[in-house]
Amino acid sequence: MKIVTLVENSALNEDFHSVHGVSFYIETKKHTILFDMGPDDTFIKNAELLGVDLNKVDIAIVSHGHNDHGGALERFLTLNDHAKVYVREEAFSNLFSQKPSKEKLYIGLTQRLKHHDQVVFTKDYNHIDNGIELFSGVEAMRLNPLGNDHLFKQKGKILIKDDFIHEQNLIIKENDYQYLFTGCAHKGIVNIMDHFHKLKNTYPDTVIGGFHLSKGVQGEDREAAFKSLINVLSASGATFITGHCTGEKSYKTLENTLEDRLQHFKSGRVFDFTKPSETL
Repeated sequence: MKIVTLVENSALNEDFHSVHGVSFYIETKKHTILFDMGPDDTFIKNAELLGVDLNKVDIAIVSHGHNDHGGALERFLTLNDHAKVYVREEAFSNLFSQKPSKEKLYIGLTQRLKHHDQVVFTKDYNHIDNGIELFSGVEAMRLNPLGNDHLFKQKGKILIKDDFIHEQNLIIKENDYQYLFTGCAHKGIVNIMDHFHKLKNTYPDTVIGGFHLSKGVQGEDREAAFKSLINVLSASGATFITGHCTGEKSYKTLENTLEDRLQHFKSGRVFDFTKPSETL
């Protein structure tokens, strides 16, 4: 399997474009998958530089309803007229981020795309094809991200705290190796991995995506809570490829414990799991 980073906040080098967001192009033995598109045409520019033909994508996934992950959905649909786009219906809710000034900024998807012919609404569990699954319905039980506190959704005429029922995660199994893809892990990376364990009775071999740790995790003692999170990740035995909303400071703290089990994805970076030297 090959994973190509089309969008991240930073770039592998000056040849590639970067923007706040996430997009991965994934090649399996049977499918070509686009997991998120980022906010604009950055994913298209980097795809061209990397020799990725977006018209060959046959499965597209929007991880959740924030525009740094699905803002470029319409651009993708103009390039590709056949791929099904799997997304939670709730991802088309009116979603907002509160700025320090208390102003609420709309950060949702383009509403009219909800009715596009290629859009397929997903449930709490979806079997897409052999070795490809989507799941949501994660319970935010422990070690939840502090960064969720400024995120809201519209309910009727008022705004309430977002419960992230619009978030979903991707599982890919190939050669008896299980990969877990997260968008921003708003439900908490530990809770998402716990849910994976309930489904599979094991932890994933590799976890790829944003972990939403830039502001830390909830707890009376935040330092102790973050240490607990690191201990859970380490004990899982998984390796991790992360970036975006994980935050540079949190990444460095994770690196101190996970060491060579942790890597950073950046725009332009390719992870080729068909070549052992390129894997973690």
